[in-house]
Amino acid sequence: MLWRGDEPVALTPKAFSLLLILLERPGEVVTKDELLRRLWERGTANEASLTQCVSTLRKALGESASERRYVVTVPGQGYCFGSPVAEVASTLSNISVGDRPALRRPGWRRRFLEAFAILLVGTALAAWVLLARMPDEEEADPRAALAVLELRNLSGREEGRLAATLPRMLTGELAAADRLRVIPDARAADLVLTGSFLALGETGPRRIRLDLRVVQARTGETVAALAEVGTEERLSELVGRAAARLLEELDVSGRDGPLPAR
Repeated sequence: MLWRGDEPVALTPKAFSLLLILLERPGEVVTKDELLRRLWERGTANEASLTQCVSTLRKALGESASERRYVVTVPGQGYCFGSPVAEVASTLSNISVGDRPALRRPGWRRRFLEAFAILLVGTALAAWVLLARMPDEEEADPRAALAVLELRNLSGREEGRLAATLPRMLTGELAAADRLRVIPDARAADLVLTGSFLALGETGPRRIRLDLRVVQARTGETVAALAEVGTEERLSELVGRAAARLLEELDVSGRDGPLPAR
């Protein structure tokens, strides 16, 4: 079980398994392929399922869209646990009692405690089996679904790395919203993120301009739009600012904020 101070933290089975995998190698990158293979052994999930699982874990750990203290996204590679981890050994003291006749034979209290312990173990096993058979949380998710499309390259030259990296980074940032989920299929989405990027300069620190727009999938109505400029060296900061502004305009960064009408 995961605890924050004296308070237990509720986690779905997939999110808890993800946390354990990241804690095996704190500070090291765990690739998306490895996470998909270990979390979904039957190969029934895709990258969007992993992104949703990461979002669930981040929310349980108290991370926001602008703060990544624990689960850190490594663009184009995977994720790592970014905070220091200390292993604490737990030991129980050996308690010895004298050879007293009254302790040689278990009394009714001991028998009661033994029966109660067996009942607890049985209940825990039944709960574990029930959770294991439950569908993943994304299968029946009532939140608004958003699909991130490829961004048009307005640079006038091939920018393959940026074209591939920007949608992935935006997907990771937007998936942190409490009332928004990111899916790969635009045909099943309520909202669609589209836009373009422009890389200025060929040598030295290049400036990147992002023009993003979120539209209603059913009506085509624009519900959020922005332009953000930054440098290629600080691409993650640029994408983070753009995603935070989009979430603010959509008003889905909080648990109780309204969603755009579907």
